[in-house]
Amino acid sequence: MTQTFPQEWENRREIPNPQIRDVADQYEQARQILSLQPLGTGILLPLMNTASMAIELYLKCLAGEVVHISEGEGMAAGISPLGEFKSERVHAQASAGGHDYRKILGAIDEDIRSLLETSYAKVRGNEFKSDLMAVDNALVVTRYPFEPSSDLERISLKTLMSLSEFLRDFVVVLEPREIIRWKDESISKVEDV
Repeated sequence: MTQTFPQEWENRREIPNPQIRDVADQYEQARQILSLQPLGTGILLPLMNTASMAIELYLKCLAGEVVHISEGEGMAAGISPLGEFKSERVHAQASAGGHDYRKILGAIDEDIRSLLETSYAKVRGNEFKSDLMAVDNALVVTRYPFEPSSDLERISLKTLMSLSEFLRDFVVVLEPREIIRWKDESISKVEDV
């Protein structure tokens, strides 16, 4: 579950969220480096785990919320009691917490999710949701493969690599947008604010 912070708005999304995307890109780059290592070098689990993390973060960047947190204690929006401008630190927060790919996918706006699914079918020839659910708990299984409930053999390395690579490519070409849902339920695009 995501933590809530008092904001002027009900919800503010920057899609794809650049902060979350940056972290996803780092995991994707690490996945690419690990994938170049010869078989038998003992890095299969880190490779699978890194791909799983990249997938999760790319999905989360498609539904990331923008959170502004005041730097000074007790400062009201805009100007401090002393007449000084306050500063805020801008953070990102995933709309769906945890590692459940189904839940994270459900937090993505319908139009983006639909574009994601049709693009995947066109590029990969498979159903996105089906491939995603086939590797849903890979992040946990690759960290704890020794536990009795872990079934590492059911996780397809090929599907993990394909999903991670596809999501990177999808996010790169997605036209950025930022939308604010105000507390009165009105909606604004940032350029309209």
